[in-house]
Amino acid sequence: MNCKLPLVGIIFLISITASFAQQNRSDLFKRYVSIENVVDSEGLELMILKSDTLVRSDRTFGKVADKEIYQDDFIYKKYLQFAFSKANNDKDSKYRVPIIQWKEDIEIYLDKNLPKGLRKRFESHVNDSYRQIPNLLIDFTRHKNEASIAFINTDKAVYQINPESRKYKYYQKQFPDGLPFDHIKLQQSSNFDGMRNPALVQINYDIINFEDAALKKMKHLFYLILTGFRPSNYGNVGSFTTYGYENQEVIEEMDRDLLKMHYHVIWNKGPTYKDFISLTNPNYE
Repeated sequence: MNCKLPLVGIIFLISITASFAQQNRSDLFKRYVSIENVVDSEGLELMILKSDTLVRSDRTFGKVADKEIYQDDFIYKKYLQFAFSKANNDKDSKYRVPIIQWKEDIEIYLDKNLPKGLRKRFESHVNDSYRQIPNLLIDFTRHKNEASIAFINTDKAVYQINPESRKYKYYQKQFPDGLPFDHIKLQQSSNFDGMRNPALVQINYDIINFEDAALKKMKHLFYLILTGFRPSNYGNVGSFTTYGYENQEVIEEMDRDLLKMHYHVIWNKGPTYKDFISLTNPNYE
């Protein structure tokens, strides 16, 4: 049986469909505002860049009440380098990577199968190095299920970089005795808004078999977990921001200053490179 709609019915259906589509587009555009209509963008918590014509009205990062910390040109430049470093050969990736932060208090668990001396030395390092950092509270827990970051001993082969990869072979030329993150591996993820999820760090201490070497790896990786920084291949080997970090008793002053800048504001959503500059230091060039 053939069912034929009269021409009037077809026109009616088309008009209804168009009406729904128009309504959907209307709802979508409600999330955007024209720059020409914005008078006080800071009060609206909007990010307006030079190239923008429309901006998201629901895109909020948070407010920066005190911008003095961002006036140190040296630390500010270093922060941009490490927080938004480009990935591999993707020259534009730094414009897409958001700031990653821990937005709640951090509880660290140290596996009892790790040597007692190593655990004590790492705990002392954290207590001495990370106190009095605004918006960053760190403590230790005896319960793994309560931990934000758990360091677990394992008998598995763990590497941050796949030993079979070309990247690993490249770094082997610089570190013939082993890469900095051999036998230690971070397993975690981050949310789209720049918030860290609980992290698991696996350590094969039996292979490392040297307390000083294990401590160096734990200290180095812990700093990178806190910041999400991508370390440089070159630089001060006393700094955690250098891939080839060499163990130091005291944390570098620059590393602490970078950490203070990183946690100066707890962002609602982690801003990307251009957003961060516009929010913190618009005159930066």
